[in-house]
Amino acid sequence: MRPIRLEMCAFGPFAGSEVLEFAELGQNPLFLINGPTGAGKTSILDAICYALYGETTSNERDAAQMRCHNAVPELLTEVTFLFELGGTRYRIRRVPEQERPKKSGEGKTRQPSESQLYRIAEDGSEQVLVARKVTDATQMMIDLTGLSAEQFRQVMVLPQGKFRELLLAPSEAREKIFQQLFQTQVYSRLENLLRERANALSSEVARLRERQGGMLLNTGAENAAALASAVAQLAQELVVAETARKAAEQQHTVAQQALERARQQEKAFAQCEAAQVALAQLETQEHLQADNRRRIEGARAARAIAPLFDALQEREGEYAQVLQRQQSAEAALQLARQAESDASSAASAVQAQRPLFESNSKTLDQLNAMVSLVGELAEASTQLQTKRAALAAAKQRANELQGALDHCIGQIAASETRIAEQRTQIDTLANAPAEHARLRELLAKRQRLDTLRAELEQGTEKQKTLGKEQLAAEAALTQASSTTRALANAWTAAQAAVLASQLQPGLPCAVCGSTEHPQPAHQGGAVPDATELEQASTAEDSARAERDTLREQSSSLAATRVANQQQIAALEGELGEHADESAAALAQRGEVLSKDAARLAMLRAELPEAQADLEKLRQQRGVHEAELRSAADSVDAAAREEASAATMVSERQQRVPEDMQQPAALGRAIAALETELAQLGALLSASASALEQAREARIAAESSATATREGAEKAGAQHKAAGQRWQQALASSSYSSNEEFRAALITPQEQAGLEQQLREYQDTLLLARRALEEKQAAIAGLVRPELTQTAEFERDKRATLTQAIDQLGMLGERHKTQSAVLKTLETLAREQAAREAEYAVTGKLSQVANGSNAYRLSLQRFVLAALLDDVLIEADHRLKLMSKGRYRLLRRLEADDMRGKSGLDLDVEDAYTGTRRSVATLSGGESFMAALSLALGLSDVVQAHSGGIRLDTLFIDEGFGSLDPDSLDLAIRTLVDLQAAGRMVGIISHVPELKQQISAQVVVEAGVSGSRLRVVGE
Repeated sequence: MRPIRLEMCAFGPFAGSEVLEFAELGQNPLFLINGPTGAGKTSILDAICYALYGETTSNERDAAQMRCHNAVPELLTEVTFLFELGGTRYRIRRVPEQERPKKSGEGKTRQPSESQLYRIAEDGSEQVLVARKVTDATQMMIDLTGLSAEQFRQVMVLPQGKFRELLLAPSEAREKIFQQLFQTQVYSRLENLLRERANALSSEVARLRERQGGMLLNTGAENAAALASAVAQLAQELVVAETARKAAEQQHTVAQQALERARQQEKAFAQCEAAQVALAQLETQEHLQADNRRRIEGARAARAIAPLFDALQEREGEYAQVLQRQQSAEAALQLARQAESDASSAASAVQAQRPLFESNSKTLDQLNAMVSLVGELAEASTQLQTKRAALAAAKQRANELQGALDHCIGQIAASETRIAEQRTQIDTLANAPAEHARLRELLAKRQRLDTLRAELEQGTEKQKTLGKEQLAAEAALTQASSTTRALANAWTAAQAAVLASQLQPGLPCAVCGSTEHPQPAHQGGAVPDATELEQASTAEDSARAERDTLREQSSSLAATRVANQQQIAALEGELGEHADESAAALAQRGEVLSKDAARLAMLRAELPEAQADLEKLRQQRGVHEAELRSAADSVDAAAREEASAATMVSERQQRVPEDMQQPAALGRAIAALETELAQLGALLSASASALEQAREARIAAESSATATREGAEKAGAQHKAAGQRWQQALASSSYSSNEEFRAALITPQEQAGLEQQLREYQDTLLLARRALEEKQAAIAGLVRPELTQTAEFERDKRATLTQAIDQLGMLGERHKTQSAVLKTLETLAREQAAREAEYAVTGKLSQVANGSNAYRLSLQRFVLAALLDDVLIEADHRLKLMSKGRYRLLRRLEADDMRGKSGLDLDVEDAYTGTRRSVATLSGGESFMAALSLALGLSDVVQAHSGGIRLDTLFIDEGFGSLDPDSLDLAIRTLVDLQAAGRMVGIISHVPELKQQISAQVVVEAGVSGSRLRVVGE
């Protein structure tokens, strides 16, 4: 990185705007920053560090504390830094959080922190990299420089009092710095990959061992050999159990047949007993059927005299009804006579109200005469209310117009404020579209990276699955090959027995020609035929084809995974630090920027419309003012008319009584009198009518009572005659009373039912006797079996069969389960051996690469140690010169603590004493020379490595005061050599010799109102 221009405004001791043009110091300058204590020399380095990372060089002061107290309130504290990095120019601007005066009105407001970063093209145009967000700018600077703020202070700036940090840093801290500078993360990733693979293999071996142990534990066997022996023993037990099952099944069949015969005989005996019981039950019902016969005969006799009984019942009902009507007529006559008496008394009372009726008629005439006067008064009152309403409406209209005018004035003020805010927001969001476009490109790459990573992970899982399937296919192929060979061997061996079966005593053998056959071959078992051999061969070919297919799939998947890894590495390189940022986070940032861009477009579109609305509001204000003046004139006219109407109402009220001045009140009074007169008239008319109706009702009641008396006498005579005829018929019958007659009398339906029931009983009795004869014939000559003993014998045999089946099933399941376990154990043992062989190599590599060795040195630290050796070689050239050959920096090879990391610690070799000791034992001046040499050596080596971070500039704050004149002269010569090599070196110091020897200077002049900068060229 090479500085070009630094602009500080109200920053540190600088009250105004100070600009430092580094080009004025010359090409690749060695320059001195000098000035009195407190003038602000270190503030220049603070400004550079703050612009880049938002932190000062000491990191002891917050950026918000860097505001100059002498600055005017209107001037914002800000820093703008223009620099070149890798041939490209960048400009960054930072504003810390601070208070500033409000743009409108009094008081202060909080100015939030912000930052803008631009890339400057060769034609001078600027591309926005960060529009506002401070953290984004800091992260992008870390990405561009390759250094964090802490590492920048250790490598490119040697701050006051902290120049020894890089020299005395422990291995871990120096490892982080070198890792960033030399980009050695690939070795760290390799360490992690080896460690992860070794851990995975170790876990897999442990899992396989645990799985085998668990499977053996479930079977109860100590090992696979014991399990194999148990499987063979179970096979023998299965043969014995199958023989026992067959014997038990045969015995159970015999017992089952005997039980079925016994059940059939027992069923015949039971059916005979049931027929006897059924017949006995029917014979017990004979007396009931005799009763039914008697009821049927009685019913027939009762039905012959039933008409006379029905006639008697009818006459009794008629006579009772006539007597009831007679009683009702006599009661109605008494009520009619009482009603006539009451009506006569009421008519006399009503006639006493006639004088009141005549008085109310006169009062009603008087009230009707007032109707016209009250109407005139009401009309005048209505006009008065109309005028008052008009006056109130005019006043309300004036108030509304005044409110509308006030509202319009408020809208104008709000519109002017809103337009100002829109313009401010437009300026703030101006860079949002470009930043959004850049982030969309990053998001697309990040999403593609997630897809590739997911595909790689899926490929890895599929590779594992294919690996297992390959192992299973290899096992299946091995099994099929073994089966084919076994069948082929069996077939070959059987051919000897076939030839031996053709030998004849005394005849020569077809194979050897001998006529003696002392030991002819015998058939040892089943001989496989050609079909079995062909099937086994086909199965072996299928297993081999399956194995080959899985191998091809595995190779293809491996090639795809390699391609994915290459694409992932390429995308990670393009994304840089964004490769570790989630797509969701990028999408969220993109969404914010998208909203900002949309907001910017909306604001730009709304601004002309808002300005047009403001102009309309101003025109509307003039209209409201004219309308308000007209409304005031209307209020005055309405007031005059209201006063005239009030005078007319007062004159007419004096001509009408106060309680009758309202038309409604007068109307109610007239209506009340009319209602009362109508009620009295109706009462008089109704009383006379009621008396006449009561007389007529009494005469009708007397006529009805006479008629009912005559009907009662006639009905009584008819009832008596019917009773005599019934008593004669009852005496001639077999019934002694009406109750016996009613009991014998049944309905025709009941009689038909009894007759049907009697016929069915006789039919059922006949069938029962025939059924008993048939059942007795069926068991003739048979002895009733002992069914309980036969059933018990069958249950015993069935239980024996069930036990034999259960035993066979249990043994079969155990044999199947343990055979499967044995086969799985063999597969797991082979897989475990393969994993252990792989772990023997990978585990050792992981241990070595991750520092589990005698030197506690990881692979990355080994590479960094080699780079540190190169740095120390370059540093020693300068340290020997500045220390006059006394000191040399060396890397410590032994670890101080075997529990920690090592390999990057530093020692110093003292040529005067011939001893080697820690760099922490150096004095202040010696430490400064060593730290300066180390920083310069680091710069040389980083520059020399392709792809490394460029360290074109070095700033040194103090430290030279600890050197003697000779050492100071040697240090300056070293820096001059560095300048000749194309580096920019800036020094802050009070040492007078430096002012004499370094002509290019930045002079910081302190003043009462703040410090100023002045450049003195070479």
